[in-house]
Amino acid sequence: MRKSLLSLIIPLFAFCYGYSQVLFEANFDVQADREKWVNIDNDGDGFKWGAGPLGVDDDWAMTSPSIHPQLGTPLTPDDWWVTPIIDLTSLPEGEKITLSYYIGVLDEEELMSYKVYITETIHQDTAYVADFSKIIRSETVREWPNDYYLFRSLNLSAYSGKKVRIAFQHNGSIGSSYLLLDKVKIQKTGAGADLFLDQIYSPGRGYAYNLNKEIPAQVKIGNTGLSTATGVKLSYTVNGAKTTESIPDLEAGETFTYEFENSIPGFSQIQDPTDIVFTITCDNDGNSANNSKSSSFYVFPPNPGIKWDFETVECFNLFTKTKYDDNTIYPDKVLRSLFPKNEAWNLIKGQSGEDNPFPEGWGIGFAASTSCFEPNGQADRWLITPRINLKIDDGNQFLLYWYGATYATNISGGIGLVIPESYEILVSEKGLEKEDFKLIGKVDHENGEMEYPIRHWLDVSEYAGKDVYFAFRNHSNPVGVISPTILVIDNITIYHQGTVGGMSVLETELTNPDTNVSVYPNPVVTELTVSCATDINSINIYNLFGQLVYSLKSGATNTHIINVSDLPAEMYLLKVETTDGQVTTKKFIKK
Repeated sequence: MRKSLLSLIIPLFAFCYGYSQVLFEANFDVQADREKWVNIDNDGDGFKWGAGPLGVDDDWAMTSPSIHPQLGTPLTPDDWWVTPIIDLTSLPEGEKITLSYYIGVLDEEELMSYKVYITETIHQDTAYVADFSKIIRSETVREWPNDYYLFRSLNLSAYSGKKVRIAFQHNGSIGSSYLLLDKVKIQKTGAGADLFLDQIYSPGRGYAYNLNKEIPAQVKIGNTGLSTATGVKLSYTVNGAKTTESIPDLEAGETFTYEFENSIPGFSQIQDPTDIVFTITCDNDGNSANNSKSSSFYVFPPNPGIKWDFETVECFNLFTKTKYDDNTIYPDKVLRSLFPKNEAWNLIKGQSGEDNPFPEGWGIGFAASTSCFEPNGQADRWLITPRINLKIDDGNQFLLYWYGATYATNISGGIGLVIPESYEILVSEKGLEKEDFKLIGKVDHENGEMEYPIRHWLDVSEYAGKDVYFAFRNHSNPVGVISPTILVIDNITIYHQGTVGGMSVLETELTNPDTNVSVYPNPVVTELTVSCATDINSINIYNLFGQLVYSLKSGATNTHIINVSDLPAEMYLLKVETTDGQVTTKKFIKK
């Protein structure tokens, strides 16, 4: 699985009373709200619906497993997630109302079955499976191509004037994954169409261009009304330039994904995170309150300076592979087929077959290493790039970018726990000896790679103009357990942040001497002090995905102390605007 769900800046919950009135809504972000639902483990296996940070808007959603989280063995789910009592008695009989929700599957190539039930049999404090016999939706779903979720809308007009409960039953699977549920809503609507904008998808998590040009930026449009939406048009404005596109008619309950072929027009002038406002209209939309949405993007160069994708043996052979440990690989046929000579790193080719640990479609070749040894021991296995010259004339800002993941190798019997692999990223300005390298990044067990490709990048601009090697060091030490996993690294890329093909990319001027902004300590663990010679108007912090993670509107003061202890350990961009209109961007590192 791979995921970067969605890069949304402004969530949309706009209610238009009269035409579209929200009668019940559950986003599952607050535990107190989740506790109002009834959770039934009907199969008695000890696993039922739970909450996780996998929501439509990168928030929380409900999840139901078809795999044992520790052993990796399959489950046969029969798990029910039942709403509180929904009182529709204030509505006249026949009032137009709809139920909408998002349903999804976490993994590629996995199928999940579910049913939606409704009942008028009401118990005040609980609900029972026997109460539900009326099925209003039954389907088998798989992962949506570019995100987890599918949108669904059902007509509940027959239940106006009644009290009901609705149940979501996870009742089967082909494969081992999680069923996902989010944004359950019941609303009064009209007889016409009701268009909405949702799920603005940016493949690079906040970037206008997909870094590998595989998937364009997208926006999803839906119709929660009861009639076909006709004359549909999508408009968006970038840097004052408005573009309008025609969209096919949308049936009731239907969604449509609009794709931007390369980049959104006007992006070539964007240097900072920039909001884009999308608006959808049609001839017969009875509710315009949910027709606008905003998202924020960075611009990133469409072409890398250097890239190694490990799709050929020749590419893999450019790398130096060094083993500094004496460990022996665990005696399992899968592991030993991947590393027949106990290699430090090996080239693994994705292919079909039950023993293949990789999902189909995630590239062709991977650099792989393992820390599954007998007896247990700490890995010390290095993958070192060829020597690279970071030329100053390419621009003096450089990013080292890669994918990382941990995959289980299906050791017989599901022995032990799947422990995320730990590794380090190092740089050498000298040679290939161990002592020549300096640590510049680390992924440890606590926030290590899990079973989906995670994008990473490091700013390596301080090495501009130098000849360097970069190393990926498998340093895992799963003490006390057999961890049936391998670490995979892919698509190692050097991006240079200058002018590429006429497109100006990530801002390179990170200081403005007129504002005299100080940011300390840097790196920071808990509290970051921002001080300026003039009064500060606002402070915004962005991660390298372009997502806004902190925002402050200031008063008449020139110093602020920001608690950053909850931010993940990585590099951030801090943008300070002073009361005289000056804007300064600073980098800082959160440890």
